[in-house]
Amino acid sequence: MKVILDNKIPGELTTDHAASSYRRPVLVVEGEAYGPADVLENKYRRLIPVDGMTEEAEKILVKFWGQLPETIFCRRCCYAWKKRTIENPVVCPNCKNARWETFRSGDGIPGPKPRI
Repeated sequence: MKVILDNKIPGELTTDHAASSYRRPVLVVEGEAYGPADVLENKYRRLIPVDGMTEEAEKILVKFWGQLPETIFCRRCCYAWKKRTIENPVVCPNCKNARWETFRSGDGIPGPKPRI
């Protein structure tokens, strides 16, 4: 799936790369593969699908960000942040939306939904 990082850099989320293990997607930018920790470390918080946020794109993004425990992924603007930086998040710090996913562990299982 082709993505744009923070509206600037083109990349691709793919499982067809040597760095991808157990069918977990990696982000490939200019031939280099990055995992979710590398992406957050480089201060890239948004992976925006080029073809729009379809169900398939959302599944791939959830699988990508779900590799990191305690990562929160906004389903509206594709912003990701670590849980420990914001205590009990109610809305996304980027777009102020209440639709987000948490991950209980690195297995990509979505956690509880926020109560509205």
